Amino acid sequence: MKFEVRPAPVENIASGSVWVTLPSELPPRSVVKITNCDPGPDAGRHVYCEALAIGSYFVERYNLRMAEPQRLKGLRYSDESKRALDYQGKGLIFISDYYRRHLGKAFEDFADHELTITRADGWVNHTRACLQHPQISIRLATQLGLLGLMLGILGTVLGAIGVWLGALALFK
Repeated sequence: MKFEVRPAPVENIASGSVWVTLPSELPPRSVVKITNCDPGPDAGRHVYCEALAIGSYFVERYNLRMAEPQRLKGLRYSDESKRALDYQGKGLIFISDYYRRHLGKAFEDFADHELTITRADGWVNHTRACLQHPQISIRLATQLGLLGLMLGILGTVLGAIGVWLGALALFK
């Protein structure tokens, strides 16, 4: 689907989230995989992050800060949730420079790009989202947690081998 890419609001630059017009089957704060489907050398590049649904309050705050030509007009909203459905027949995504660089070198602001957004449930994809987070502290904490997990598994395996060898020696 075509998405108009806009820069993330200042308060979201260091967060691991993007604001997007989400398909109705996705919950508003879910981890998603965003894939660059533009033809070219960067096709297929992807990021994992949290997707926040664009709603009427977000649009109101955004329009207060922007000059007239960059304001959002023509968004359709769902009646029950006030979530934005589409923007002039295409999707709309507010994404930080950090994630845009991960999606490809030719990612420009205020341009249309072919993107695929899919739900990325499960602890593996949530871990991927943490490993691709813009804040170094989140990435480091995740890496240290994974290292601790591997060392714990190694300790358990070595302990089990020790118990097994001890039991073999005891019954000889």
